[in-house]
Amino acid sequence: MEMLREQMETVVVNLLGPYLGESMARASVSGHCRKLSIHGETVEPAEMEQLVEQLRKGMLIFVGPEKAEALATALRRNLHLGADL
Repeated sequence: MEMLREQMETVVVNLLGPYLGESMARASVSGHCRKLSIHGETVEPAEMEQLVEQLRKGMLIFVGPEKAEALATALRRNLHLGADL
């Protein structure tokens, strides 16, 4: 199910903000969206999955592999990703 980009960004910032700080979380989402060419008002599930994977890789240095994977799982759940990909 597609999602409004603003809504997606809010979900990601709310989950990553406690670990990166709100400003860094917003900058991370914005930068990764630019790199992945996610520009529209709405975001497709496949695009969100790509974003989650990039964010997971970036979180490794801040929280380690186990927590990065747990955060990626939480992002997927909160972004309603899974069976419809």
